[in-house]
Amino acid sequence: MRETTALRKPAARLLAFACIFFRLSTATASDFGVVLLDTRTPAEPGVRWPEAEERTRAELTAVGLSVVTIDATDDQDTDALGGLSAAARRHGAVAGVRLVRQRLTSSVEIWIADEITGKLSVRRVSTKNLDASEAVAVVALSVVELLNASLLELRAGHPIHGRAAAPEAVLRMVDQSLEPASEPYRIAVRGGMAVAGSPGGLGLMAGPELAFGFGPMSMLAVEADVLATAVQTTVEAPAGSARVGLAMGRLLLVLRVPPAGAVHPQLGVGGGALLVWARGEAQDSTRYAARDETTSVALGSAVAGVALHVSRALRLRVAIGASFAVPEVRLELAGQPAATAGRPLLDGGIGLEWVWADARSATR
Repeated sequence: MRETTALRKPAARLLAFACIFFRLSTATASDFGVVLLDTRTPAEPGVRWPEAEERTRAELTAVGLSVVTIDATDDQDTDALGGLSAAARRHGAVAGVRLVRQRLTSSVEIWIADEITGKLSVRRVSTKNLDASEAVAVVALSVVELLNASLLELRAGHPIHGRAAAPEAVLRMVDQSLEPASEPYRIAVRGGMAVAGSPGGLGLMAGPELAFGFGPMSMLAVEADVLATAVQTTVEAPAGSARVGLAMGRLLLVLRVPPAGAVHPQLGVGGGALLVWARGEAQDSTRYAARDETTSVALGSAVAGVALHVSRALRLRVAIGASFAVPEVRLELAGQPAATAGRPLLDGGIGLEWVWADARSATR
């Protein structure tokens, strides 16, 4: 029976490493960061925790690393961190990881041998008062956090003393952790420029835009924006011409789509009011009298945009919108139709947005 077990173990290892080699051969070696997960049975009173090991494998894979699992029971030098480092080197891994569960103290020891920076780390994570699924998640995420914290030295600007080179997957993981935080904002104030126009005969007009946002929920926000055109458009007819400008104010309910990295897509619907003014100029003052007129109508609006994080408190916001005026605005010169506006009214804007994150989300 012992001979059968001894024969099966090398065969299983050979099959596992053959599968790993097949996976790695589909890309260049510089693309992968291989982490060695040592699943040997620890010395008493420590025990293995297969569920946490499996979740750790999933979390490491999720950040772009490749995980090789070995049972180093036959290795004589794996009782210490130095032995874990040696095992990582033997298998060509950028780091070695071991989990040792301490049932008596309701905790887990996380061992990490970082072969890139040359650091050996141990962290004890308490799982007291956590149910099984929560404890497994805490341990796995702590492994990723501890490994990433060790690897941050790659961007510190001083020489690295490890034995392994940093592959592309490791550099990407470190760079992603250094990206600005993208928590949903609690309060936002925006200033920028906007353009607006209508296909009914009004050309493009431009002017400043101001906005204020309040985020009572992580997925929803309420935003108010106001724009007024400083650059106006001209409508002409045989009787004369008119300089036309507009101002618009809206209140929107905004759906904040989960971010893709530092980019936040957003979709908003709502309504407001449109104010249009025209200053007339007669072609022949003996036949026509020029006058100024102002009118206001209601608007229904939809807006789509993205916010790009520049820093933790500053975002670049780009948005486009379409509105529908009720009723339609009609511009007449000497009783003759000259232009219409608001069916639809199109606008686009770009601006800098200062945000204050919810204190609760910033501490998670």
